[in-house]
Amino acid sequence: MALERGLRPPAAPARFVLLALVMLGAGGCAKHAVDAVKDMRARACAGDAAGFFAHVDRDGLVQAARAGAEKKAEASLAELDPAAQAAARQKLPDRVERVAQTSVSDTFTTWRYEIGRGPAGDLCRMSIMESSEADHTADVHVKDPADFHWKMARRGDRWLLVRVD
Repeated sequence: MALERGLRPPAAPARFVLLALVMLGAGGCAKHAVDAVKDMRARACAGDAAGFFAHVDRDGLVQAARAGAEKKAEASLAELDPAAQAAARQKLPDRVERVAQTSVSDTFTTWRYEIGRGPAGDLCRMSIMESSEADHTADVHVKDPADFHWKMARRGDRWLLVRVD
C-alpha cells in the first residue's frame, strides 16, 4: 500500500543491517587452512582439478621456488674460485628463474595426474598429520605418501597454498 502512494517502505533497523553485514563478511573468514586442504583433498578425489587449483597460488609457489633456487645457487657459487664466480653470477638470474618455473610446472603436472586418478590418487589419499596457524599463515603437514609441509596464506577470506617443502 505504501508503495502505491509513492511512499517508501520503512527502513530496516540499523541493528538488522549491521548484523546482516557482519554475517555476510564473516562467512569465508571462519574457514581454517586445514579446511582448505581438506577441500583440496575432496576435489582431488572427485577429479576436480579446477576446484583443487582454486586453492593454489601459482605465483606464490613460483616465488617460493625462486627463493629456494637462489639459496642453492648462492651456496654453489661460494664453492667456485673467485674468477669463475663473476661469470656464473651473470647467468644466475636466468637459471634461477628457469629452475623455479620448471619446478612449479612439474609439480602442477604431477598434481594434475594425481587428480585425474581420482580416489586412487595420492592427493585423494593424503593424510593431514598436523597443522598450525598464526596471523595470516599456516603450516599443514601432509603425507601423500611422502611427507610435505604446505605453507598456506590467507588471501582475503580464502586460504591458498603458497609453498611446498
